[in-house]
Amino acid sequence: MNSSQLPKGISADTPLRLDVAARVAFPGGGMTASGLRREAARGHLTIERIAGKDFTTLGAIAEMRERCRVQPHRRDSGSENAAMGQTSGSFSIPDGRSAQAHLHKIAERLKRRSNDTSDANTSPISATVIPLGSR
Repeated sequence: MNSSQLPKGISADTPLRLDVAARVAFPGGGMTASGLRREAARGHLTIERIAGKDFTTLGAIAEMRERCRVQPHRRDSGSENAAMGQTSGSFSIPDGRSAQAHLHKIAERLKRRSNDTSDANTSPISATVIPLGSR
């Protein structure tokens, strides 16, 4: 909101009660005094407490809006980076093989028999089984 759109007698530095500031800064009703208090508690909005009443300025609300602005999400992987020759993450496939071929190779490796963990010259130990009587 630029200075030509401000109500008469209100500047960017005029202290306003939170409910008034919410109505002026968000004329569509998108923000309330309690919403501004929550943003102040999060450290996004500067408020002043005078005689037990909370005040803020339209300039402080403009700064809050800047802090709260959502930045567009930048993808870390995918076709955009692949087109630029960049690969990252666990799904990057070296030397141009397809993902399916890569997964097939992993599956074949997992199907192979594991190496024996016992020495070749060990024999099973025999034991005597003692049956327990029923109660």
